[in-house]
Amino acid sequence: MGKQAWIAVSLSVMMMLGSAGIWADAQTTSGSSEQEQLKRVVMLFEQGSYQQAVDLCTQLIGVQPKSAQAYTQRGRCYYSIGKFDQAIADCTQAIAIDPAQARAYVVRGMCYAGGGKSEDAKRDYDLAIAAATQTLQANPQDVEALNSRGLAYRQKGDLDLAIANYTQALAIDSKDAESYCNRGMAYAEKGALDQSLADFSSAITLNLQYAQALLRRGEVYRQGRQDPDHAIADFSQAMVINPQLAEAYNLRGAAYLDKQDFTHALADYSQAIVLNPQSIEGYLNRGRAYNRKRDFDPALADYKQAIALDPKSSRAYHERANVYYNKAEFDLAIADYTQAVTLDPKNAVTFVDRGDAYEKKQEFDLAIADYTSAIALDAKSAQAYQGRGAALCHKNEWDAAIADYTQAVTLDPKNASVYFDRGFARFNYKTDEWNAGIADLTQALTLNPKYARAYAERCRIYTFLGKTDLALADANNAIALDSTQIVAYAMRAGIYKAMGNRAQSDQDNDSAITAGAQLLTQDPKNALVYHFRGICYLERGKTDLAMADYAQAMVVDPLYAPAYWARALTYQQAKKYKEARADYDKIIVIAPNGLVGALARDNLKALGNKGK
Repeated sequence: MGKQAWIAVSLSVMMMLGSAGIWADAQTTSGSSEQEQLKRVVMLFEQGSYQQAVDLCTQLIGVQPKSAQAYTQRGRCYYSIGKFDQAIADCTQAIAIDPAQARAYVVRGMCYAGGGKSEDAKRDYDLAIAAATQTLQANPQDVEALNSRGLAYRQKGDLDLAIANYTQALAIDSKDAESYCNRGMAYAEKGALDQSLADFSSAITLNLQYAQALLRRGEVYRQGRQDPDHAIADFSQAMVINPQLAEAYNLRGAAYLDKQDFTHALADYSQAIVLNPQSIEGYLNRGRAYNRKRDFDPALADYKQAIALDPKSSRAYHERANVYYNKAEFDLAIADYTQAVTLDPKNAVTFVDRGDAYEKKQEFDLAIADYTSAIALDAKSAQAYQGRGAALCHKNEWDAAIADYTQAVTLDPKNASVYFDRGFARFNYKTDEWNAGIADLTQALTLNPKYARAYAERCRIYTFLGKTDLALADANNAIALDSTQIVAYAMRAGIYKAMGNRAQSDQDNDSAITAGAQLLTQDPKNALVYHFRGICYLERGKTDLAMADYAQAMVVDPLYAPAYWARALTYQQAKKYKEARADYDKIIVIAPNGLVGALARDNLKALGNKGK
């Protein structure tokens, strides 16, 4: 997705498709009665009273069955409540009555886009532009035609042309609230947030009942400015205008969720459900809030209800899968991700998330396949490159992993975790990469000074490079930030041992063992924790426990070469050369290209004929 894709998605769902000022100037064949009713329809739409607007349009059509504008207006209201088939039927009827109804083409195109018919949508947008242009040739002052053409350009992604049309409309009528609102959305999608907010404010000043403009400005505050408080104020004002506006509750719930205010978020989502119990939106949003709160059972109940309302909702399956993932029920997560992929095979994020689930199950080839599919769909998905890099690391394919992490860094240069991952991979790849690994970990810490594990990993490299003072400082920082940093305890124990401070070394080994037990309670399949706890057990003279931990690390991750290395060294020190040789041989099979593989080859060479 592009840099401002979040705005494009959120603002296109409920776009402004008309204003009272425009329709007030419409020429009708039935006099002021039709004109006044159309003005009333637009006012209801702007307040978010979609069903009332539909009912009024239906009454008007009953009296004026040839009113193309009434069909267009009802079509856009149907679109706004998600009834795409009815909207398409109404827009088609409007066009049949009046082929110059550019707005009807735009609404129908949006319905086609919402149903995944992108080619049909593009055709309608082009027809809208042609119809509006023809109207403007006859009447260059037609503000409605300029807005319709601007909307079509915006849907096609031609934001500059859209803005030019809205600006031209405002030059003709500087008090047209819809033109300001439409231009505000185009500016938002372009990332020009100051101009966007100014235009929304102008629209609201001109029409104090413009609830939709308040919602759109609130979304820019929330997602563009990361300013949930101003967003909440706008959403709340929209509720004053229309207390029955479910969308306002859904949006305000999202702003409260941004603030980690689960109580108010859940209350707003629940009210949205009360107001519109047949819409899945409230259930999806409340399910996400429960998931964020780690209250999984009610989250699953909400997603079950959402799926019952719309069995073809890929989003519902995807988000329910996220709950199963957080519960570590990875098979159920994968099943739901797979259903989401079936329903929406072009959603790169679903492939990334299913890849993450496969990775948790240590099915790395399947994970890599999913990340690769995500990249094919979205070449700018830093998350997909990072995920594939992690899976490649698990397979000990360090050079390929570093290449993927480098691509992720290019796409997301402010993500500390990607620098950490590349630094980790560089350490495990070969000694020539260690200084670059330090640079990556340093950058991770620059971006996130409280990144305890980055301190611990940099400590590891400094230790191997013999930079004891720097290593000790990093170990201290890691432990100060996170008392369960087992790597930092183990490395510091080794440093103290080398310094002759056996008491402090023993204390750190014991702390590492305690931390390991705590970490494994949370993540019982963490091979690295078993490995380092094994090292600390060995240092405390508990060889049997150390060997058991090394073995368990191999069980939970058969490709985790450092566990074989630690056990091989233990065997070698005990002069069990045959067993040591077997572990070194295993390392060379599973990790031939990394640092541990190179060390294993060196040790086999040093063993000579011992153990043969």
